[in-house]
Amino acid sequence: MAERILRPWKKVGEAIRLAGKFGKYLISQGFENPVTGTVEDFILYGQRDWSIVLAVTAEDRVLTVRQFKQGCDKFIVELPAGTADFTGETPEEVMKRELLQETGFVPTEIKYLGSFWIASRSSPTRFHSFLAIGCRKIQPAKYDVNEEMEAREIPLETWLAQIRDNHIDEPSSIVTTYKALSYLGYSITKAN
Repeated sequence: MAERILRPWKKVGEAIRLAGKFGKYLISQGFENPVTGTVEDFILYGQRDWSIVLAVTAEDRVLTVRQFKQGCDKFIVELPAGTADFTGETPEEVMKRELLQETGFVPTEIKYLGSFWIASRSSPTRFHSFLAIGCRKIQPAKYDVNEEMEAREIPLETWLAQIRDNHIDEPSSIVTTYKALSYLGYSITKAN
């Protein structure tokens, strides 16, 4: 079978901003279909990239936060995360700031696990995943006025079971945990 040559869709014109608030935006952008030559409008949403961390204490407890999320209209248990401010923070600086703010903990060692698209068809936004180990508490958590949340410590084995059993449904938390497993001494094997 002959290999098909794929061509990218090209942006056409300027993006039209439809809405925006709290650093998030909704735009309409034209793209030219490489097969038909027609221009099609796509609705894209985005925000500043964010950082998320699987933070583990010396006692193998995962630091999580439980907070209300308006998009799903319920409380979600997830890993500490947040977006960069407007001062040009690096992804690692964002992760450290958010971990300290949301849990009061700091790590002794950090591993960068990569960056990932949140929705590659409809958003240019990425999240940066980290593993922080040897975390120790140095201060109380300090929440923003827009955050209705609480920090929790969960045994690592319990966290993994909650992901496996579909009790954790925040995708960047799941991806970050999966990417960290080999650094924590776990291997992915075929289930029986």
